[in-house]
Amino acid sequence: MSTNPKSSIPTTHPALDHIIPPTDANEKPVVEAKKQSDPALWKRIDAIILSWIYGTISSDLLNTIIEPESTAAEA
Repeated sequence: MSTNPKSSIPTTHPALDHIIPPTDANEKPVVEAKKQSDPALWKRIDAIILSWIYGTISSDLLNTIIEPESTAAEA
């Protein structure tokens, strides 16, 4: 079994960078460029992921983690 959380997620999936921010120094500028090239798309994908996270956890946990202006990666 792989210990890399990205290993089971296709690297081409557009939501991956919202869930698991890149740690590789070469990947970080690529992700930042994607974010800057289409900020509306980036915010839309982030909102979808946050909605999924918030919709799948208990209300008690939701009240613990929810913060205004947070991103999917922060949740």
